[in-house]
Amino acid sequence: MVSTAIIRSSYKSPVYSGHYGSHYNHTKTELEWATNRHFPRCCCLTIFCYNNANQPANMVMILMPVQNSVFISYRRSPSKWLARLMFHDLTAHGYDVFLDVENLGPGRFGEAILRQIEARAHFILLIERGTLERCVDPEDWLRREIEHALDTQRNVIPVTVERYLFAEDAAYLTGKLAQLPDYQALPLDYLFFDPAMERLRTVFLQQPFHGALAPTPTPEQPIIAQQSDAAQISFQPTGYQASVTVPALNVRFGPGMNFPQVNVIRQGTQAEILGRNADSTWWRVKAGDKHGWVIGHFVDLPPNIEVAQVPVDD
Repeated sequence: MVSTAIIRSSYKSPVYSGHYGSHYNHTKTELEWATNRHFPRCCCLTIFCYNNANQPANMVMILMPVQNSVFISYRRSPSKWLARLMFHDLTAHGYDVFLDVENLGPGRFGEAILRQIEARAHFILLIERGTLERCVDPEDWLRREIEHALDTQRNVIPVTVERYLFAEDAAYLTGKLAQLPDYQALPLDYLFFDPAMERLRTVFLQQPFHGALAPTPTPEQPIIAQQSDAAQISFQPTGYQASVTVPALNVRFGPGMNFPQVNVIRQGTQAEILGRNADSTWWRVKAGDKHGWVIGHFVDLPPNIEVAQVPVDD
């Protein structure tokens, strides 16, 4: 046991000294509490320990885990599918991600969503053309999420899609939202989704945040688990293949003509079926190492297909 512990972090200089426990003595558990409470964002801490005579007693180096908790904020139109692919990528790489896919807010579960922002270190904001227009309404739910992330000092990461520029939406960046252009944004092009996600994971999600994390209240944990299950995307083959019936068929990023083209598959190609939209007019397929959505009019489905067994991803 020691009388005083002075903790220095790899992120900022001096820091913190504290006296804990009866008679100002520190146990290992109490020191761990101090580091978690005051330095949740640091990756390396040095603890200088002193005895009751105020003489150096020990020095301890602690490697702190990088925070891997993420909240994805988005406007369902136009970013619903992009948000789900981002959720899939991050969870596959070990991140704890919250994505509201069943529209919990702003009703009775709205406050639970805001508490998920408090429970996570990183706040990813997907911004495409049309995303911020409704933010002029002070009660707009996306605006409330952004403001709460700013107020709680999350690591805010604007992801600007398809060459979006904040200058296009200057009229909507009022109040606290005027801070958004000051944050470093990650540009994302649909055609280069994978490289953008790698940069997100290796650079942007390695940055510190300045708030404290709040655990999810026990009564809300089943709701959050339900959201996580609903956001999952299956990339497992269904056992069915679709055959392309036109000379060249565009593969799109999402289930609709408004999504950009990401690939082309040729007539006669057999593409593995991975999923479908709700009315089975679009099919999610994989051809080679590429996957995306094709319109159902231009593919032949196998005669033995049981459509109800194909996952709905819309």
